[in-house]
Amino acid sequence: MKITKQQLKQIIKEEISKIMSEAAVPHSAQHVVNKMKKTGLSAKEALKSLTTDLSDEEAERWLERHKDEMDSAKKGDE
Repeated sequence: MKITKQQLKQIIKEEISKIMSEAAVPHSAQHVVNKMKKTGLSAKEALKSLTTDLSDEEAERWLERHKDEMDSAKKGDE
């Protein structure tokens, strides 16, 4: 399968965008859980309040990928 130079540039741009948005996400689910407990926000709302320029879709994907961490952080605070 051949790709054009323009297609390659678009793929690279999209990958860089993904990496940059991941960098905006807190490294620890514990921060999200703490914010939830302090403010009563949902997990998605708490995550978005801790980051900049995170869309609802990106927040939902992050929460899905880090579900186990979130569950562990919630259990650790009980």
